[in-house]
Amino acid sequence: MTEDERFDILSKSFKVASTPHKEGDEAAWSLLTNRQHEIMDAEVSKEKKVEALNYLLNEIDRIFPQSHKFYCQILQQCLQLTQTKEPWILEFIAKQAYMHKRYADISDYGKIIHDAGKKYETLQKLDPENIEHFPKYLADIKTAYKKYINNQKKNYEREIREERLREIDFYLNEVTSDSLEKLHLIDEALELLQEKYFVNVKDNKKDNKEDEIKYNRTLINDIKENYYCKHAEQICREELFDEDTAKYYEQDLGFYKYEKNADQAFLHTKEGNTEENKRKYMKKYHSGTPFAEAKSIIIRRKKMPVVFNEKINAATLLKKRAKGCCRST
Repeated sequence: MTEDERFDILSKSFKVASTPHKEGDEAAWSLLTNRQHEIMDAEVSKEKKVEALNYLLNEIDRIFPQSHKFYCQILQQCLQLTQTKEPWILEFIAKQAYMHKRYADISDYGKIIHDAGKKYETLQKLDPENIEHFPKYLADIKTAYKKYINNQKKNYEREIREERLREIDFYLNEVTSDSLEKLHLIDEALELLQEKYFVNVKDNKKDNKEDEIKYNRTLINDIKENYYCKHAEQICREELFDEDTAKYYEQDLGFYKYEKNADQAFLHTKEGNTEENKRKYMKKYHSGTPFAEAKSIIIRRKKMPVVFNEKINAATLLKKRAKGCCRST
């Protein structure tokens, strides 16, 4: 018996077994879920699998019409196996997912519409004269899903960074911590606080709504400048007697960064966009000035390896710091 013949027999057996089940019959759950695995594990053509999945979708809709998540999971598998040059099939699959918009999570129905839309748009680009654009209401869901995924990634990266920052803060508050080691950790903290992972992110996991954290650019800059950089300046001046490195921390997130951003923004205004102002800007930031010196220090430091999301190793940190991150007298 070939695999195709075996698959056909199993398909007929499923149809016979599922037919007696009425809407809401809990006994049908195992039958439906087993059939899903049976189809996906079979060594038959994608076309045969898609046909079998479509029948399974009909049975899910008939017996458990409120099982939106399960329906979308099967529909996603159906889409992944679908190989077609017919845009209407992709649009039909997207519309099937859209029917569950009110009840399923966007991570379920939105992914189907997003993936179907990508395949559809590929066909549309190949034949723009005969294939219309993906329907707007579906394209809007596709965009919303992409935004949702980006936010999920952003939240994940933020949570990793928050955990590492807590580790760093704990170590910085240890009285016996090594000064050079603490400076290296401060450098790492400044790198971790990248705005793209924090700005416009709201922490909804707080038990008390009043304790929610709404990150914004002002808050992040304040943490950088008034906590980490101030801390570093104090270490440099009071523990290492290193005025040059103390000035670096002042310039990095003090007048250097903010003043340069302000001057650059002024150049893009109607009033500031003059040749004279451009020359002043270049002279100020691209010559032997404190600003240029600070920039060169930042570039050198950013090329240094950064310890990330791992246990603090004093010997490793000291070795990295000794390569030029900080000069002590």
